[in-house]
Amino acid sequence: MEDIEQVEARLRNIRSITPILSALRTIALGGWRVALARLNAVRAYQEQLTDILYLILPRLSGTRLHGQPTKATVARRGLLVIGSERGLCGLFTTSVVAVAEAELARWRAMGIEGELMVLGERARREFRRRNLFPVWEARLPVTGVPSICLAAELVAKTLPRFNRGELEAVAVAYNHYLGPARYESRVLELLPLVWPHRAVRRPPWPPPIIDTDPYSLYQQITEQLVLIAFFRVLLESAAAEQSARFQLMEGASQNSHRLIDELTLAYHMARQQRITMEMLDLAVGAGLVGQSQTQWSEMSSTDMPADL
Repeated sequence: MEDIEQVEARLRNIRSITPILSALRTIALGGWRVALARLNAVRAYQEQLTDILYLILPRLSGTRLHGQPTKATVARRGLLVIGSERGLCGLFTTSVVAVAEAELARWRAMGIEGELMVLGERARREFRRRNLFPVWEARLPVTGVPSICLAAELVAKTLPRFNRGELEAVAVAYNHYLGPARYESRVLELLPLVWPHRAVRRPPWPPPIIDTDPYSLYQQITEQLVLIAFFRVLLESAAAEQSARFQLMEGASQNSHRLIDELTLAYHMARQQRITMEMLDLAVGAGLVGQSQTQWSEMSSTDMPADL
Protein backbone atom coordinates (compact mmCIF):
# COMPACT_ATOMS: atom_id res chain seq x y z
CA MET A 1 0.00 0.00 0.00
CA GLU A 2 1.21 3.49 -0.84
CA ASP A 3 2.42 5.83 1.85
CA ILE A 4 -0.31 8.15 3.12
CA GLU A 5 1.65 11.25 2.08
CA GLN A 6 1.96 9.96 -1.50
CA VAL A 7 -1.76 9.15 -1.68
CA GLU A 8 -2.65 12.56 -0.30
CA ALA A 9 -0.38 14.32 -2.83
CA ARG A 10 -1.89 12.42 -5.77
CA LEU A 11 -5.39 13.14 -4.52
CA ARG A 12 -4.60 16.84 -4.19
CA ASN A 13 -3.15 17.00 -7.73
CA ILE A 14 -6.12 15.28 -9.35
CA ARG A 15 -8.60 17.46 -7.48
CA SER A 16 -6.75 20.55 -8.74
CA ILE A 17 -7.10 19.61 -12.43
CA THR A 18 -10.73 18.46 -12.22
CA PRO A 19 -12.15 22.03 -12.61
CA ILE A 20 -9.90 22.57 -15.64
CA LEU A 21 -11.22 19.42 -17.30
CA SER A 22 -14.77 20.51 -16.55
CA ALA A 23 -14.16 23.96 -18.06
CA LEU A 24 -12.61 22.49 -21.23
CA ARG A 25 -15.54 20.10 -21.52
CA THR A 26 -18.04 22.97 -21.24
CA ILE A 27 -16.19 25.09 -23.82
CA ALA A 28 -16.08 22.18 -26.28
CA LEU A 29 -19.78 21.48 -25.79
CA GLY A 30 -20.66 25.13 -26.44
CA GLY A 31 -18.55 25.27 -29.60
CA TRP A 32 -20.05 21.99 -30.82
CA ARG A 33 -23.61 23.26 -30.41
CA VAL A 34 -22.85 26.60 -32.08
CA ALA A 35 -21.21 24.86 -35.04
CA LEU A 36 -24.20 22.55 -35.55
CA ALA A 37 -26.69 25.42 -35.26
CA ARG A 38 -24.82 27.50 -37.85
CA LEU A 39 -24.43 24.48 -40.08
CA ASN A 40 -28.19 23.95 -40.14
CA ALA A 41 -28.76 27.63 -40.93
CA VAL A 42 -26.22 27.50 -43.77
CA ARG A 43 -27.89 24.44 -45.27
CA ALA A 44 -31.27 26.16 -45.24
CA TYR A 45 -29.78 29.25 -46.91
CA GLN A 46 -28.09 27.07 -49.52
CA GLU A 47 -31.42 25.42 -50.35
CA GLN A 48 -33.03 28.83 -50.86
CA LEU A 49 -30.23 29.93 -53.18
CA THR A 50 -30.52 26.67 -55.10
CA ASP A 51 -34.26 27.19 -55.60
CA ILE A 52 -33.64 30.66 -57.04
CA LEU A 53 -30.79 29.36 -59.19
CA TYR A 54 -32.95 26.74 -60.86
CA LEU A 55 -35.65 29.33 -61.53
CA ILE A 56 -33.32 31.57 -63.54
CA LEU A 57 -31.30 28.87 -65.36
CA PRO A 58 -33.86 28.57 -68.20
CA ARG A 59 -33.33 32.29 -68.93
CA LEU A 60 -29.56 31.87 -69.42
CA SER A 61 -29.50 29.78 -72.58
CA GLY A 62 -26.61 30.68 -74.87
CA THR A 63 -24.74 32.60 -72.14
CA ARG A 64 -21.36 31.57 -70.77
CA LEU A 65 -22.02 30.85 -67.12
CA HIS A 66 -20.03 32.44 -64.33
CA GLY A 67 -17.74 30.09 -62.40
CA GLN A 68 -16.64 28.13 -65.46
CA PRO A 69 -13.35 29.85 -66.42
CA THR A 70 -11.32 29.53 -69.53
CA LYS A 71 -8.79 26.72 -69.62
CA ALA A 72 -6.11 27.07 -66.96
CA THR A 73 -2.80 28.37 -68.26
CA VAL A 74 -0.80 26.03 -65.97
CA ALA A 75 -1.44 22.66 -64.35
CA ARG A 76 -1.80 24.00 -60.84
CA ARG A 77 -4.32 23.34 -58.11
CA GLY A 78 -4.84 24.79 -54.69
CA LEU A 79 -5.31 22.61 -51.61
CA LEU A 80 -6.71 24.15 -48.44
CA VAL A 81 -6.11 22.11 -45.27
CA ILE A 82 -8.28 22.78 -42.21
CA GLY A 83 -6.62 21.54 -39.03
CA SER A 84 -6.93 22.72 -35.44
CA GLU A 85 -5.53 25.58 -33.44
CA ARG A 86 -4.94 23.56 -30.28
CA GLY A 87 -4.69 19.94 -29.20
CA LEU A 88 -6.76 17.77 -26.87
CA CYS A 89 -8.80 16.32 -29.74
CA GLY A 90 -6.99 13.07 -30.52
CA LEU A 91 -5.67 12.42 -34.02
CA PHE A 92 -7.80 15.18 -35.52
CA THR A 93 -4.96 17.13 -37.16
CA THR A 94 -2.66 14.20 -37.89
CA SER A 95 -5.29 12.35 -39.90
CA VAL A 96 -6.26 15.32 -42.08
CA VAL A 97 -2.60 16.18 -42.74
CA ALA A 98 -1.97 12.59 -43.86
CA VAL A 99 -4.91 12.79 -46.29
CA ALA A 100 -3.66 16.12 -47.65
CA GLU A 101 -0.14 14.79 -48.11
CA ALA A 102 -1.48 11.80 -50.05
CA GLU A 103 -3.54 14.12 -52.28
CA LEU A 104 -0.50 16.31 -53.03
CA ALA A 105 1.48 13.18 -53.93
CA ARG A 106 -1.31 12.08 -56.26
CA TRP A 107 -1.25 15.46 -57.99
CA ARG A 108 2.52 15.30 -58.43
CA ALA A 109 2.18 11.88 -60.05
CA MET A 110 -0.26 13.46 -62.52
CA GLY A 111 2.15 16.31 -63.28
CA ILE A 112 0.06 18.87 -61.40
CA GLU A 113 1.64 21.46 -59.12
CA GLY A 114 -0.09 21.89 -55.79
CA GLU A 115 -0.30 25.05 -53.71
CA LEU A 116 -0.74 24.34 -50.04
CA MET A 117 -2.84 26.61 -47.82
CA VAL A 118 -3.21 25.82 -44.13
CA LEU A 119 -5.62 26.86 -41.40
CA GLY A 120 -4.65 26.07 -37.80
CA GLU A 121 -1.40 26.21 -35.87
CA ARG A 122 -1.32 22.46 -35.21
CA ALA A 123 -1.63 21.67 -38.91
CA ARG A 124 1.09 24.18 -39.77
CA ARG A 125 3.48 22.53 -37.30
CA GLU A 126 2.67 19.09 -38.64
CA PHE A 127 3.37 20.13 -42.23
CA ARG A 128 6.65 21.78 -41.28
CA ARG A 129 7.67 18.62 -39.48
CA ARG A 130 7.14 16.83 -42.79
CA ASN A 131 9.11 19.50 -44.70
CA LEU A 132 6.01 20.86 -46.44
CA PHE A 133 5.62 24.63 -46.37
CA PRO A 134 2.34 26.39 -47.24
CA VAL A 135 2.13 29.42 -49.50
CA TRP A 136 -0.51 30.88 -47.19
CA GLU A 137 -1.51 30.17 -43.61
CA ALA A 138 -3.87 31.59 -41.02
CA ARG A 139 -5.03 30.86 -37.51
CA LEU A 140 -8.37 29.51 -36.37
CA PRO A 141 -10.39 30.67 -33.35
CA VAL A 142 -9.03 29.11 -30.17
CA THR A 143 -12.35 28.54 -28.41
CA GLY A 144 -15.01 29.72 -30.85
CA VAL A 145 -16.28 28.73 -34.28
CA PRO A 146 -14.90 30.18 -37.55
CA SER A 147 -16.91 33.11 -38.85
CA ILE A 148 -18.13 33.76 -42.36
CA CYS A 149 -15.50 36.52 -42.60
CA LEU A 150 -12.81 33.82 -42.69
CA ALA A 151 -14.71 32.06 -45.48
CA ALA A 152 -14.95 35.35 -47.38
CA GLU A 153 -11.18 35.80 -47.03
CA LEU A 154 -10.62 32.32 -48.47
CA VAL A 155 -12.93 33.06 -51.40
CA ALA A 156 -11.14 36.35 -52.08
CA LYS A 157 -7.80 34.54 -52.27
CA THR A 158 -8.91 31.67 -54.51
CA LEU A 159 -11.93 32.58 -56.67
CA PRO A 160 -10.31 35.46 -58.67
CA ARG A 161 -7.29 33.29 -59.48
CA PHE A 162 -9.59 30.46 -60.49
CA ASN A 163 -11.62 32.73 -62.75
CA ARG A 164 -8.42 34.02 -64.38
CA GLY A 165 -7.25 30.48 -65.09
CA GLU A 166 -4.28 30.58 -62.70
CA LEU A 167 -5.74 27.64 -60.78
CA GLU A 168 -7.57 24.84 -62.53
CA ALA A 169 -9.21 23.67 -59.31
CA VAL A 170 -9.35 24.35 -55.57
CA ALA A 171 -9.87 21.49 -53.11
CA VAL A 172 -10.08 21.30 -49.33
CA ALA A 173 -8.81 18.59 -46.97
CA TYR A 174 -10.83 18.57 -43.77
CA ASN A 175 -12.55 16.34 -41.22
CA HIS A 176 -16.16 15.78 -42.23
CA TYR A 177 -18.56 15.63 -39.27
CA LEU A 178 -20.45 12.32 -39.03
CA GLY A 179 -21.84 12.46 -35.51
CA PRO A 180 -20.74 12.74 -31.87
CA ALA A 181 -16.97 12.12 -31.84
CA ARG A 182 -17.21 10.63 -35.34
CA TYR A 183 -15.54 12.21 -38.35
CA GLU A 184 -13.87 11.24 -41.61
CA SER A 185 -10.83 12.90 -43.15
CA ARG A 186 -11.60 13.60 -46.79
CA VAL A 187 -10.73 15.81 -49.77
CA LEU A 188 -13.54 17.81 -51.39
CA GLU A 189 -13.29 19.90 -54.56
CA LEU A 190 -14.83 23.34 -54.06
CA LEU A 191 -13.91 24.91 -57.41
CA PRO A 192 -15.17 24.48 -60.08
CA LEU A 193 -18.44 24.89 -58.28
CA VAL A 194 -20.72 21.87 -58.22
CA TRP A 195 -24.29 23.00 -57.92
CA PRO A 196 -26.11 21.52 -54.95
CA HIS A 197 -28.50 18.71 -55.71
CA ARG A 198 -32.08 19.83 -55.94
CA ALA A 199 -34.98 17.46 -55.43
CA VAL A 200 -37.75 17.55 -58.02
CA ARG A 201 -40.38 20.00 -56.83
CA ARG A 202 -43.61 21.33 -58.18
CA PRO A 203 -43.10 24.64 -60.05
CA PRO A 204 -44.23 27.62 -57.97
CA TRP A 205 -47.56 29.20 -58.75
CA PRO A 206 -47.94 31.91 -59.69
CA PRO A 207 -44.60 31.92 -61.52
CA PRO A 208 -42.06 34.40 -60.07
CA ILE A 209 -41.42 37.72 -61.77
CA ILE A 210 -37.70 38.40 -62.31
CA ASP A 211 -36.95 42.06 -63.03
CA THR A 212 -33.19 41.81 -62.43
CA ASP A 213 -30.88 40.85 -65.27
CA PRO A 214 -30.76 37.03 -65.04
CA TYR A 215 -27.03 36.83 -65.67
CA SER A 216 -26.23 39.41 -62.96
CA LEU A 217 -28.48 37.54 -60.57
CA TYR A 218 -26.78 34.28 -61.53
CA GLN A 219 -23.35 35.78 -60.78
CA GLN A 220 -24.42 36.91 -57.33
CA ILE A 221 -26.00 33.56 -56.51
CA THR A 222 -22.98 31.53 -57.63
CA GLU A 223 -20.64 33.76 -55.64
CA GLN A 224 -22.84 33.22 -52.61
CA LEU A 225 -22.83 29.46 -53.23
CA VAL A 226 -19.02 29.46 -53.39
CA LEU A 227 -18.92 31.41 -50.12
CA ILE A 228 -21.35 28.97 -48.54
CA ALA A 229 -19.29 26.01 -49.76
CA PHE A 230 -16.19 27.35 -48.00
CA PHE A 231 -18.16 28.25 -44.89
CA ARG A 232 -19.74 24.81 -44.71
CA VAL A 233 -16.42 22.96 -44.65
CA LEU A 234 -15.20 25.32 -41.92
CA LEU A 235 -18.28 24.55 -39.84
CA GLU A 236 -18.07 20.81 -40.56
CA SER A 237 -14.47 20.79 -39.37
CA ALA A 238 -15.34 22.85 -36.28
CA ALA A 239 -18.21 20.52 -35.36
CA ALA A 240 -15.97 17.46 -35.77
CA GLU A 241 -13.17 19.03 -33.72
CA GLN A 242 -15.35 20.25 -30.86
CA SER A 243 -17.30 16.99 -30.63
CA ALA A 244 -14.06 14.98 -30.51
CA ARG A 245 -12.64 17.29 -27.85
CA PHE A 246 -15.87 17.10 -25.82
CA GLN A 247 -15.83 13.30 -25.80
CA LEU A 248 -12.17 13.21 -24.74
CA MET A 249 -12.74 15.76 -21.96
CA GLU A 250 -15.85 13.87 -20.85
CA GLY A 251 -13.82 10.66 -20.58
CA ALA A 252 -11.01 12.47 -18.76
CA SER A 253 -13.51 13.98 -16.29
CA GLN A 254 -15.03 10.58 -15.57
CA ASN A 255 -11.57 9.07 -15.08
CA SER A 256 -10.59 11.87 -12.70
CA HIS A 257 -13.71 11.29 -10.58
CA ARG A 258 -13.02 7.54 -10.55
CA LEU A 259 -9.41 8.14 -9.48
CA ILE A 260 -10.55 10.53 -6.75
CA ASP A 261 -12.87 7.84 -5.36
CA GLU A 262 -10.15 5.19 -5.50
CA LEU A 263 -7.52 7.44 -3.93
CA THR A 264 -9.93 8.61 -1.23
CA LEU A 265 -10.56 4.97 -0.29
CA ALA A 266 -6.83 4.25 -0.37
CA TYR A 267 -6.20 7.34 1.78
CA HIS A 268 -8.69 6.22 4.44
CA MET A 269 -7.27 2.69 4.46
CA ALA A 270 -3.73 4.04 4.82
CA ARG A 271 -4.87 6.36 7.61
CA GLN A 272 -6.60 3.51 9.47
CA GLN A 273 -3.50 1.37 9.10
CA ARG A 274 -1.34 4.17 10.51
CA ILE A 275 -3.71 4.63 13.46
CA THR A 276 -3.68 0.88 14.12
CA MET A 277 0.12 0.78 14.07
CA GLU A 278 0.31 3.76 16.45
CA MET A 279 -2.09 2.03 18.88
CA LEU A 280 0.00 -1.14 18.74
CA ASP A 281 3.13 0.88 19.45
CA LEU A 282 1.42 2.47 22.47
CA ALA A 283 0.27 -0.92 23.68
CA VAL A 284 3.75 -2.35 23.39
CA GLY A 285 5.21 0.65 25.17
CA ALA A 286 2.73 0.24 28.02
CA GLY A 287 3.54 -3.46 28.34
CA LEU A 288 -0.01 -4.52 27.48
CA VAL A 289 0.97 -6.76 24.62
CA GLY A 290 3.63 -8.60 26.65
CA GLN A 291 1.22 -9.12 29.61
CA SER A 292 -1.41 -10.60 27.32
CA GLN A 293 1.09 -13.05 25.89
CA THR A 294 2.17 -14.16 29.44
CA GLN A 295 -1.45 -14.69 30.56
CA TRP A 296 -2.17 -16.69 27.43
CA SER A 297 0.90 -18.89 28.02
CA GLU A 298 -0.12 -19.61 31.65
CA MET A 299 -3.71 -20.36 30.63
CA SER A 300 -2.66 -22.68 27.86
CA SER A 301 -0.39 -24.71 30.23
CA THR A 302 -2.76 -25.11 33.27
CA ASP A 303 -6.41 -24.47 32.40
CA MET A 304 -6.78 -26.05 28.96
CA PRO A 305 -7.69 -29.77 28.62
CA ALA A 306 -4.82 -32.16 28.15
CA ASP A 307 -6.20 -33.61 24.93
CA LEU A 308 -5.94 -30.22 23.17
